[in-house]
Amino acid sequence: MSTEDKTSWRKRYISGEITHNEYYESVAETAGISYHNSNKMKYLIAYDEDKHFNSIPLREWDGMAAASQTIIAKALKKHGDFYSLSCGVCTHKAAARKACEEWLEEERVTGVKFTHRNSN
Repeated sequence: MSTEDKTSWRKRYISGEITHNEYYESVAETAGISYHNSNKMKYLIAYDEDKHFNSIPLREWDGMAAASQTIIAKALKKHGDFYSLSCGVCTHKAAARKACEEWLEEERVTGVKFTHRNSN
Protein backbone atom coordinates (compact mmCIF):
# COMPACT_ATOMS: atom_id res chain seq x y z
CA MET A 1 0.00 0.00 0.00
CA SER A 2 1.29 3.42 -0.93
CA THR A 3 2.26 6.01 1.66
CA GLU A 4 1.04 8.69 -0.75
CA ASP A 5 -1.08 11.42 0.82
CA LYS A 6 -4.61 10.56 -0.28
CA THR A 7 -6.33 13.71 1.05
CA SER A 8 -6.21 15.35 -2.38
CA TRP A 9 -8.26 12.53 -3.91
CA ARG A 10 -11.56 13.89 -2.59
CA LYS A 11 -10.87 17.31 -4.14
CA ARG A 12 -9.82 15.69 -7.42
CA TYR A 13 -13.01 13.61 -7.42
CA ILE A 14 -15.26 16.59 -6.69
CA SER A 15 -13.55 18.66 -9.40
CA GLY A 16 -14.04 15.88 -11.96
CA GLU A 17 -10.32 15.22 -12.38
CA ILE A 18 -10.87 11.56 -11.46
CA THR A 19 -13.97 9.42 -11.91
CA HIS A 20 -16.32 8.07 -9.28
CA ASN A 21 -14.92 4.60 -9.85
CA GLU A 22 -11.28 5.75 -9.65
CA TYR A 23 -11.99 7.46 -6.34
CA TYR A 24 -13.74 4.51 -4.71
CA GLU A 25 -11.25 2.04 -6.16
CA SER A 26 -8.54 4.02 -4.37
CA VAL A 27 -10.57 3.94 -1.15
CA ALA A 28 -10.98 0.17 -1.52
CA GLU A 29 -7.25 -0.26 -2.06
CA THR A 30 -6.45 1.87 0.99
CA ALA A 31 -8.95 -0.14 3.05
CA GLY A 32 -7.55 -3.44 1.76
CA ILE A 33 -10.88 -4.54 0.28
CA SER A 34 -10.50 -7.03 -2.55
CA TYR A 35 -12.87 -9.40 -4.29
CA HIS A 36 -10.17 -11.59 -5.83
CA ASN A 37 -10.97 -14.45 -3.46
CA SER A 38 -14.73 -14.02 -3.84
CA ASN A 39 -17.32 -15.97 -5.78
CA LYS A 40 -15.96 -15.23 -9.25
CA MET A 41 -18.98 -16.46 -11.19
CA LYS A 42 -21.47 -14.48 -9.10
CA TYR A 43 -19.69 -11.20 -9.70
CA LEU A 44 -18.83 -11.86 -13.35
CA ILE A 45 -22.43 -12.72 -14.17
CA ALA A 46 -23.64 -9.59 -12.38
CA TYR A 47 -20.96 -7.50 -14.14
CA ASP A 48 -22.06 -8.88 -17.53
CA GLU A 49 -25.63 -7.83 -16.80
CA ASP A 50 -24.78 -4.37 -15.49
CA LYS A 51 -21.43 -2.75 -14.71
CA HIS A 52 -23.02 -1.27 -11.57
CA PHE A 53 -23.95 -4.69 -10.12
CA ASN A 54 -27.62 -3.74 -9.78
CA SER A 55 -28.66 -7.40 -10.12
CA ILE A 56 -27.13 -8.03 -6.69
CA PRO A 57 -29.64 -6.84 -4.07
CA LEU A 58 -28.74 -3.59 -2.34
CA ARG A 59 -29.24 -5.25 1.05
CA GLU A 60 -26.22 -7.49 0.25
CA TRP A 61 -24.05 -4.47 -0.54
CA ASP A 62 -25.38 -2.68 2.56
CA GLY A 63 -24.47 -5.68 4.70
CA MET A 64 -20.92 -5.85 3.33
CA ALA A 65 -20.50 -2.10 3.76
CA ALA A 66 -21.79 -2.19 7.33
CA ALA A 67 -19.55 -5.15 8.21
CA SER A 68 -16.47 -3.27 7.01
CA GLN A 69 -17.50 0.18 8.24
CA THR A 70 -14.45 0.69 10.46
CA ILE A 71 -11.84 -0.02 7.80
CA ILE A 72 -13.70 1.92 5.13
CA ALA A 73 -14.15 4.89 7.49
CA LYS A 74 -10.40 4.94 8.16
CA ALA A 75 -9.64 4.77 4.43
CA LEU A 76 -12.14 7.54 3.65
CA LYS A 77 -10.60 9.73 6.34
CA LYS A 78 -7.21 9.28 4.65
CA HIS A 79 -8.91 10.48 1.45
CA GLY A 80 -10.30 13.58 3.17
CA ASP A 81 -13.81 12.13 3.36
CA PHE A 82 -16.13 10.53 5.92
CA TYR A 83 -18.09 7.29 6.10
CA SER A 84 -21.67 6.81 5.02
CA LEU A 85 -23.38 3.59 4.07
CA SER A 86 -23.51 4.73 0.44
CA CYS A 87 -19.75 5.37 0.47
CA GLY A 88 -19.27 1.86 1.83
CA VAL A 89 -21.41 0.38 -0.94
CA CYS A 90 -19.54 2.38 -3.59
CA THR A 91 -16.24 1.16 -2.15
CA HIS A 92 -17.33 -2.49 -2.32
CA LYS A 93 -18.74 -2.15 -5.82
CA ALA A 94 -15.52 -0.51 -7.04
CA ALA A 95 -13.48 -3.37 -5.56
CA ALA A 96 -15.78 -5.95 -7.19
CA ARG A 97 -15.61 -4.10 -10.52
CA LYS A 98 -11.82 -4.05 -10.39
CA ALA A 99 -11.71 -7.79 -9.72
CA CYS A 100 -14.10 -8.47 -12.62
CA GLU A 101 -12.06 -6.35 -14.99
CA GLU A 102 -8.89 -8.19 -13.98
CA TRP A 103 -10.57 -11.60 -14.33
CA LEU A 104 -11.83 -10.65 -17.79
CA GLU A 105 -8.37 -9.43 -18.80
CA GLU A 106 -6.99 -12.78 -17.64
CA GLU A 107 -9.63 -14.47 -19.78
CA ARG A 108 -8.63 -12.36 -22.78
CA VAL A 109 -4.91 -12.99 -22.34
CA THR A 110 -5.13 -16.72 -21.69
CA GLY A 111 -7.95 -17.41 -24.12
CA VAL A 112 -9.62 -19.54 -21.46
CA LYS A 113 -13.27 -18.50 -21.25
CA PHE A 114 -15.10 -18.57 -17.95
CA THR A 115 -18.17 -20.77 -18.18
CA HIS A 116 -20.58 -17.89 -17.58
CA ARG A 117 -19.55 -15.98 -20.69
CA ASN A 118 -22.25 -15.65 -23.33
CA SER A 119 -20.25 -13.29 -25.54
CA ASN A 120 -17.79 -14.22 -28.31
